Amino acid sequence: PFELFVMVTDWSQDKVAQPDGARSCSAAASFCGILDALYPDAQPMGFPFGRRPMPMLLNKPVGRASDLTRLSNIAMQDITITFTNAQITQ
Repeated sequence: PFELFVMVTDWSQDKVAQPDGARSCSAAASFCGILDALYPDAQPMGFPFGRRPMPMLLNKPVGRASDLTRLSNIAMQDITITFTNAQITQ
């Protein structure tokens, strides 16, 4: 099993203005956002896991990612990822 972590943020505060101009996607490239454009989020890659959590949240200690679910914009769910060896055609 895996744990899915979901955090919803306010895009009006986190969006990054992109320079004008046409852009296109490339097949088989691994990147976040649009190729040759700015990273699309004001928060750094890996946020919020790229730093230590605050020591206290709502007057309780934070020791695990699941402790962050005390906030209304964060949720976690146990999931199972199953390999089916199927090929999907478009």
